[in-house]
Order: sequence, then C-alpha cells, then structure tokens
Amino acid sequence: MSSREWLPQITKRERQELLRNHKYTSGVAGTENEKDFKPVVKLFCITSPATWLLTEMSPDGLAFGLCDLGMGSPELGYVHASDIEEMGFIIEKDKWFTAKAGISEYANHARSEQRIIETW
Repeated sequence: MSSREWLPQITKRERQELLRNHKYTSGVAGTENEKDFKPVVKLFCITSPATWLLTEMSPDGLAFGLCDLGMGSPELGYVHASDIEEMGFIIEKDKWFTAKAGISEYANHARSEQRIIETW
C-alpha cells in the first residue's frame, strides 16, 4: 500500500516534507549530521487513545515518529500503514497541530508523562 492510499488526509506539501525527511535520514543516519526533525503531522485514532507524531515516511508507507498506542509507553519508532490497518484503527489527522520542537523533545516529555503531550 502506498502512503497516498494510507493517509489521504495528509496534504501534498506534508507528504513531500515527510518524503524529503526520509530521503535525508536514509542518507545520513548514524552520522553527526542526523537531524532532529519537527513532527510534520499528528495522527490520532478516533476509537482509542493512540497517537502518532510523524517526522518522515518512505514512499511505501513506512513512517517514523513518536508512537503512542495509549498504554503508557510512547516511543520513537517505525510504523507501517499495514500495521495500523491490521489493528482496525480509524485514523484522523489533527488539522490544527503545529510542531513547536524537534521530535526528541516531544519524546522526552511523552516518556515522563507516559503519553504524548503538546504543551510543557
């Protein structure tokens, strides 16, 4: 499944930024040039407390970001469209989300609060 099918509510600009970030990190991961991207989009499940702040995505729909399934242990990692579909989640995009910091700062606060938070 392509990222276009998985996330139809993501704008063309957001999709391009996610893909650009992926291209950058796939070329420099593990070097001193690694970048702490701000989340590009916030996704949430309308039927559970699951939330994702995504910073990058490959063309085949593998995304990286802060993932919180609502069980008290948010973590940085990868999620694929098919994983979310298999869980039966109905996903929406937070249209009003604007990132204020890099993903590492969101992750630090999420770990201490045991959930993704947007203000600190």
